[in-house]
Amino acid sequence: MFKSKHLDLFWRFSNLSLSSSSSSSSSNNRSFSISSSLFFPTTTESQRQPPTTIPPPPKRSSNVFALFVRDCFKRFPSDMPVRERFSRAGQEWRQMTAEQKEHYQKMSTEEFVKYKSAMNEYLGTLNEEEMAQFKKMKKDQIKTKNRQRIKSKLRELNYPKRSVSSYIFYIRDHLKQEYPDGKYPPVKSPEHLQKVKQWSQHWHQLTSEERKPFEEQAEADRKRYFEELEQWKHELAKPENEEKFRQLERLSKKMEVANLSEERAELHTKRQRRVAAKIIKKRLMKKANELKTKKKAKSVAAKKKTASKAKKSTKKTLKKVDEKQS
Repeated sequence: MFKSKHLDLFWRFSNLSLSSSSSSSSSNNRSFSISSSLFFPTTTESQRQPPTTIPPPPKRSSNVFALFVRDCFKRFPSDMPVRERFSRAGQEWRQMTAEQKEHYQKMSTEEFVKYKSAMNEYLGTLNEEEMAQFKKMKKDQIKTKNRQRIKSKLRELNYPKRSVSSYIFYIRDHLKQEYPDGKYPPVKSPEHLQKVKQWSQHWHQLTSEERKPFEEQAEADRKRYFEELEQWKHELAKPENEEKFRQLERLSKKMEVANLSEERAELHTKRQRRVAAKIIKKRLMKKANELKTKKKAKSVAAKKKTASKAKKSTKKTLKKVDEKQS
């Protein structure tokens, strides 16, 4: 069974620790669990200190397809939509031969070599504090990337739209009154922020009777969300969504590791190495046992063959002896 509270929390915090209680054979019994370290990470003294400013790292090298897309964008008309450009570039890339792709492969390797040398020089210039800050920055990048991946996976799985509070319904109502044409200003514009501030102050001054219609809307939306969530659970239990669920699980584990402190991360990696070593040992033992059984089977088969040959030869000799005597 799923825990809808956990899923709701995931969508709020964009941090999820997925744990599948099922094996690969039974995909119906799955559960989501959330670790408190994702939402309330322990702050160390180094984290409490103000972050040191570090120079920006060198730009990462482009892969083969990115270089090809860059060339395609130069050729395509400027009024073409971006999505169409990417799809067209992808079609052209799939139709290209290995010889045609070789040019971009060389460019990519050259860029990568330059990037590596620049990165080594950059890391050499950093001191201990800057290096720690750089590592933290990389961890944050991994976390944000994993969050985006999880969200995209949930979109692929048609995760239901989360319910909103009564305050949001109140703000929406005011927005409709203020902008009936539906053309809202930018979210971070000073005009919009000032209006929202006024509306929030007014919201706190409302009585329970005045808030009642918005609370009813929020309650209806909450019911809608949980109904859709129940349907989504059944959809997720289908075997075709098994691989997507596994991907979510792997990404959530990566997020957990990214949130760990350095000491705990080292322990985690050591533990992973031990587990990997055990798995490899088991596999090697299994292979050795299989080879032994195969050898035994071959030796038994060879013995049977020799025995059958010996029997045949003795039968032949006996026949010859009988013929001579007769």
